[in-house]
Amino acid sequence: MLQFFLLTLLGGIVAIKLKIPGGGIIGPMILVGIVQSTEWVVIENVPRIIRWASQSMLGVFIGLQFSRKVLKLSSKDILSFSIVSFTSLVTSFLFGFMIYELTSEPFVSAVISAVPGSIAEMLMLADSMNLNTQSVAVIHLLRFILLLTIIPIIVTIVANKLGSKSKSRDVT
Repeated sequence: MLQFFLLTLLGGIVAIKLKIPGGGIIGPMILVGIVQSTEWVVIENVPRIIRWASQSMLGVFIGLQFSRKVLKLSSKDILSFSIVSFTSLVTSFLFGFMIYELTSEPFVSAVISAVPGSIAEMLMLADSMNLNTQSVAVIHLLRFILLLTIIPIIVTIVANKLGSKSKSRDVT
């Protein structure tokens, strides 16, 4: 158990120091994954209390994102957010179905793998549904890496094409 905490802390601290986006999640995931796959340290399972605490803290973090501002959204904002949410739902099922057809993953795991949520939330959801968290993690990690490498390039190209005068420091 002590090894689990030390690996988690080390992975998180290193990834955050390296300024890796999502380092607090990605760092421990990669370090524990490497150690687990090489069998340097074998961690059979995360204790139930730690899973519960992690899910609870994630719930607190998400809940803290809401404020009175959210309640005062205009009908235009609510409509556009609803359209985006519905489109995400439909594409999640379409991509999930593609994953299901192309792999040996069960349909539910495939859909959870295709949902455009964060790795943390989707792994928590997959775990709570007793799904294959390994495949969900791999697909989300690949998606995350792809997005982090390609989106800045696309945004920069589109901004240049539109003649954007104010470029974000994050895009260049």
